[in-house]
Amino acid sequence: NRPYNFSKVSYHIEDMLMHKIIVADSLNSLIQTGKRYDVDLLDKERDRIVTLLRNHGYYYFNKDFVSFMADSNNYQIKLELFVGVRDKKNIELFNKVRQRYRINKIYYYMDFNPKQVLNNSAGYYQNFDTISFRKNIYFLFHKDWFISPRVLQKGNYQLPDSLYDYSLVASTYDYLWKLATYRLINIRFEEDTTHKQFLNCFVELKPMKK
Repeated sequence: NRPYNFSKVSYHIEDMLMHKIIVADSLNSLIQTGKRYDVDLLDKERDRIVTLLRNHGYYYFNKDFVSFMADSNNYQIKLELFVGVRDKKNIELFNKVRQRYRINKIYYYMDFNPKQVLNNSAGYYQNFDTISFRKNIYFLFHKDWFISPRVLQKGNYQLPDSLYDYSLVASTYDYLWKLATYRLINIRFEEDTTHKQFLNCFVELKPMKK
């Protein structure tokens, strides 16, 4: 069997802002005119698009919303590839996925204990002392800081009122691990119940044993 090559790559993206972001980054696409058709390559391109959009505030976006449709010309053994970002089966879910989210508040749990959370989730979170470091940045602790809040916040590249950015979360993880102070680091997000399209960030830190 002769291989298929891509003769043309077209983008069909209903959301105008998503379209602008994806097309502006199309030079970095793994699928280019003249390249050979490869299922693995399509899957990697799907992951690339997901990462790109999650770096631009689309917190809920995932690979289920990226589709490819190929139209073959048997005489030239070539493909026209149509890249789509949509989900007609679940419009309500897609409307949520197409929303961009910003960061509202950031909470640091300085001596987080996951076992105690499993045993008594509600009571565990009520027993922290809280210090307001800056506007919308809070440090919660029981007895010991373990490390200066200023040092921790220096490496948190995701700031209040900024767009959610997956790459900045990854950079924050990298910074915190390099401190060589914690045996467990977990960064999670929850939708803010009072501010639409805002997320609260929770940085849970379990120190190494002294």
